[in-house]
Order: sequence, then C-alpha cells, then structure tokens
Amino acid sequence: MQACDGMTLAEAAIRLGTTPDAVRKRIKRGTLQGYKADDGRWLVRLNGAGHGPDTDSQVDDERVDAAGRRVDGEVDADTLAAYRELVATLQAELAAVRAELIRHDQLLAVALQRVPALPTPAQQVSAQEPVPRYPWWQFWRRSKQAAV
Repeated sequence: MQACDGMTLAEAAIRLGTTPDAVRKRIKRGTLQGYKADDGRWLVRLNGAGHGPDTDSQVDDERVDAAGRRVDGEVDADTLAAYRELVATLQAELAAVRAELIRHDQLLAVALQRVPALPTPAQQVSAQEPVPRYPWWQFWRRSKQAAV
C-alpha cells in the first residue's frame, strides 16, 4: 500500500511507534486522517515519507505543550534553571511545614498532659442520684396536678 492511499491501523501503529488503539483515538480526535474502506477496515493517511516516530509530521505536530511550544525532550538552560529554583523553593517550603507539624505535635502532647483525666461513664453514673422513671402518660397527670 502507498502512504497516500492509506494503511491499516496496525501498519500505521508500527510506523508511528504506538498501538492500534492509540491510532484509533488519534483518528477520533482528528489528529490523524482516517477513513473506513469499502471492506469495513479503517485506513489511515500519514503525511511524510519517514518510517519512525520522529520523522512523521503528524507526530511532530502533536509534541507541543499547553502553551503551544514544541516539546522535543530537550530543555533550554533558562527553563532548567527556573525548574531547579522552583524545586529548591518547594523543598524549603516542605521542610518548614514539616518543622511546624513537629512543633504542633509537641504542643499538643504538652496540652494533653495538663488536662485532667475525665471520669469514665461508670464513675459518673454511680456519683449521680438515680432519676425516678415514670411511664410517659404520667407526665401529663403530674403536670395537671402541679397546675391545680
């Protein structure tokens, strides 16, 4: 098959260095041109004559970041310096947060030692006077007697 006539999903996947499912998704997203042949198979049109993932123009077009800059695996010195500065800042912030957590844990431990032990529920019940229990309907009888 020629590249202009189209190739099967499997052939395109081999040429692009990916899987047939990834090629299907690219067709669905519109980043690759594909069509359904008369026999029901999907055929893919690839632009360019290269045979590797780096030589195909479609693959090169997809290697961009969110800002539209081309991503080729290499980072310039300014970007690398900015990333290193960001990593150093985040590491310092993480160390400060960890130190603050340790301080809070120590303060909490001291505060817990100062709090007197609370009595257990069994101790509370024995210290209180028993409350007389009446049936619910006697509440109304007692309230009428108190009103008279």
